[in-house]
Amino acid sequence: MAALVLTLLVPVIGAAQERPQTIRVAAAANLSFLEGPLTAAFEKSAPSLRVQFSFASSGALTAQILSGAPFDLFMSADTSYPEKVEAAGLAAGAPSVYAIGRLVLFSTRRLDLSRGLDVLRDPSVRTIAVANPQTAPYGKAAMEVLSHAGLDGVRSKLVYSQSIAQVVQYTLTGADVGFINQSALFTHELAPYAKQGVNWIPINPSLYSPVTQAFVLLRDSKHPEAARSFARFLLSPAAQAIFDRYGYGSP
Repeated sequence: MAALVLTLLVPVIGAAQERPQTIRVAAAANLSFLEGPLTAAFEKSAPSLRVQFSFASSGALTAQILSGAPFDLFMSADTSYPEKVEAAGLAAGAPSVYAIGRLVLFSTRRLDLSRGLDVLRDPSVRTIAVANPQTAPYGKAAMEVLSHAGLDGVRSKLVYSQSIAQVVQYTLTGADVGFINQSALFTHELAPYAKQGVNWIPINPSLYSPVTQAFVLLRDSKHPEAARSFARFLLSPAAQAIFDRYGYGSP
């Protein structure tokens, strides 16, 4: 009887050992639109590994990591937040740049975008959605745009969201216009509004500091080797092609 029990247990133990490891990734909200393509490409290249993303603003994720949140890797929307994690002694290495973000002005309304940013002065534009500049790099970039373009007078129209993903949703449902990440234009929700010059215009990169997005491996990772595999993937031609396809620049 004991031999029978042992025989039945062997396959169960073997199955448990073959269970894929899950890499927990804290990722900036602008990357939520790339979750599917990145996950599919990585897991195809590494069948024994899985990726689990948690999305929020870079500042909010940094606060979670500093408080002991159990992540393996942090993908920020800038370099300063990964540097804060490194300075706190919680990184397993220096930050690495994986993509350059791009900012656009977006609206579902019938606005005259041929006027460029000056359209924000129009009385018909009552609400301008931006991400919280204190915690979201794209929000900080939007505030720089207003200052450098001489548009500080429209700040009374600003409505803040906690992350760039929330800005996208609010611009779709309520705000007259919003500063969003260009990668959002490639999503199913924004596909009907992806016409340049009609629903969106690019923002001149000279008006804001480069949105240089970096990742950092975390010191307390439960699966450090698996996390390093994902880090290598993010810098690989396969991942870089995905970032390029979704509106990011190469590092």
